Amino acid sequence: MSAAALSPRSIRRRRRGLILGLTVLMGAVAALPAIPWLMGIVTNAKSSYTAEIPAENRGTYVVTPDGVTQLYSWSILLDQMPADAPVLERADVDMFAVVQKQFDRLSNYRLIHLADDAEIPLRLVSERGMQLLLRPERLAAGAYLFVVPSDSMFGGSTYQYFRIR
Repeated sequence: MSAAALSPRSIRRRRRGLILGLTVLMGAVAALPAIPWLMGIVTNAKSSYTAEIPAENRGTYVVTPDGVTQLYSWSILLDQMPADAPVLERADVDMFAVVQKQFDRLSNYRLIHLADDAEIPLRLVSERGMQLLLRPERLAAGAYLFVVPSDSMFGGSTYQYFRIR
């Protein structure tokens, strides 16, 4: 059926339907970024904290007065500090918790201040079950790399980056 064969009333109805459909579609697209906030899914862009170290969730954690937050693990050594590395207050870093099935020698867990490549001594607080707690002797402001031996069957290490201010 051609446009010439449609009545003016039918053409107006189709235009209104098209405009309404496009309006609803564009409104839905515009609302997508707000949906997580409206549903309460997004709470804060900063690190999230839990009350205690997870018993079996493998990884490296920072223990702070606000709770425990997990550091993101990289399986390769990066050339640059990741832009999204967590930033922590110097006074808030109490100790590090490593959750694994097996632990390596303490000397293989290395905390490095990247500005001067200085290795920060780590003191063993406790080792029980799947949790290894390590306390750094001193932390200055700057970027850090925490090297943790992997307990996977392939060996190697994981690399955690963070900043202290």
